[in-house]
Amino acid sequence: LASWARPGRAPGWLAGGSRRLPGSCVTGEITVYSTTWCPYCLVLKRSLGRAGIPFTEIDIGEHPDAARLVARLNGGNETVPTVVTPDGTALTNPSVREIKDALVG
Repeated sequence: LASWARPGRAPGWLAGGSRRLPGSCVTGEITVYSTTWCPYCLVLKRSLGRAGIPFTEIDIGEHPDAARLVARLNGGNETVPTVVTPDGTALTNPSVREIKDALVG
């Protein structure tokens, strides 16, 4: 596992170049890329907790590789929260409903 990932990330997850990252998650959890200062990230993480949706959190402020991935997924911008689902779909500043929809379909 990458040394900076909290549980569930495979070493090859930075490969790819689209908004879909094949084989991106080992545990079946979503991954939330965030920062400590982002209020939208805090709201999303609290909402996911209330909805009972497990997630792995990666702070892009602490992990440059994750920041580069987020920028690649968002047209060069380090936009957070960015969520990657177990099937590799990337969502930028999604609602819990959008995440639930991505998880079932």
